[in-house]
Amino acid sequence: MQTAKTQRVDDTTDYVATLKSRDSAVVMPQVEGVITQIFVHSGEQVSDGAPLMQIDPAKQQATVQSQEAPPPPNLPRSSGRSRITSASADSLPPA
Repeated sequence: MQTAKTQRVDDTTDYVATLKSRDSAVVMPQVEGVITQIFVHSGEQVSDGAPLMQIDPAKQQATVQSQEAPPPPNLPRSSGRSRITSASADSLPPA
């Protein structure tokens, strides 16, 4: 006869499974660029409007600066549009 004693019993089972979340979201960029920093991790809950990632702003800054820059001094300021709109209908060749 043996005396009962308390001891640890390892009883584990391994399973292969795929987990799917109940809720998900598709994230689409509003601008083109290189991601420089990610602020969240997969599965983490975020608040509405919270930043998810940082996109390198260099490309957008260059675009804005090129649009704001004055034209080079050696180019005329008038556009081709003003020349076309000033032409009269009589001076145009027949269609």
